Amino acid sequence: MEMSDTAKETVSYFQREILEGFYAAGLAKPNWRHMARMSDFVKLVGDIESTGGRYLSNVDSSAQGKLQILRGTFPDTIRNSKEIYEAAGLPSPPWIDAAEKKGRSDLTDAEGEALLLAYIYRQEDSHETFAQMVTGNVDAATKLYTDFWHKGSRMKSAQLQPTDPKMEALLPEEYPKWLQRALDPSTPTTKWNETVKTTVYGSDNNTILVPSIRMNSKGKLFNPKDPLQAAIDAEDFIPVEGGIEQANRLSKYISNVKIQNVRNPQAARNKKAYDRAYKIFSNNFGEPAPPGQGWRDELDTPDSRLHNQPLPEGDLYDEEQDIVGAGMDVETGPVPLKPPEVGSEWGGPGLPPAD
Repeated sequence: MEMSDTAKETVSYFQREILEGFYAAGLAKPNWRHMARMSDFVKLVGDIESTGGRYLSNVDSSAQGKLQILRGTFPDTIRNSKEIYEAAGLPSPPWIDAAEKKGRSDLTDAEGEALLLAYIYRQEDSHETFAQMVTGNVDAATKLYTDFWHKGSRMKSAQLQPTDPKMEALLPEEYPKWLQRALDPSTPTTKWNETVKTTVYGSDNNTILVPSIRMNSKGKLFNPKDPLQAAIDAEDFIPVEGGIEQANRLSKYISNVKIQNVRNPQAARNKKAYDRAYKIFSNNFGEPAPPGQGWRDELDTPDSRLHNQPLPEGDLYDEEQDIVGAGMDVETGPVPLKPPEVGSEWGGPGLPPAD
């Protein structure tokens, strides 16, 4: 297979390789529209990271360029790009070595796109989220950015802990004041960095959760002599269905998930980054599939969207399929998109030729 030396052709080649990988793994049924979504995704990452290229350097980190590539991440983007070619038994094009020499701040849009796609795709734990993103799922697009690109994917080390619906159901609709205070990161903690402790009282038939750290009228934390009586007097205990064991699980959940999620500074910063990214993706990218909508077997239904437009029906890789262009500023309405002129065969298992 002959390969072009240009970064633009590399982007097309990487997109095809990624879709073939997803197809072989049973993660996605390829469609030309999915290639456009990859380009949309990279453009929006640039919008998030550098306001579309307005701010190419970062005084708070080593990030540079439109995609804000970190110094430590850049060698990985180069290596991962070469590895995709090596896996196919092909030499990497000269532009990759040239990009490595000139550095992150001077990359062309096509070079940045190719390096970003390679960097994310070569992280194997990204594949399921990546496959969801190409179907137009905004949640997946946001997660793909925050977990596998933002800050060189180090953001994963300080993520918010996932909430547990079963534990959440045990909490009252209106939290008692001691729990509200514990969940407010502006309130003080003890010298051991504690904001609240909970204790279980009762039996399997009548179990309650009470705080053993309270705050007085002067804003000072203290341990009540009798936590149970203090909770009864204040009527702020939490009744727990399911007995003592369930109450103990709820106590740990409050401390290790609820409170840690709001008290962990890095996790809080990550949440801010996630919320900002989600807003940008949701306003410009598409719509998530409805709740319960499968994405493995239903990829070509109107429930997967690019710019809120239904996917076309027809055979895979049909040249006559109508598709919205890859750019975010395309005219309204579908336009035909021809397969990229990269090689003579797809090479993926069971995939039709690209003629």
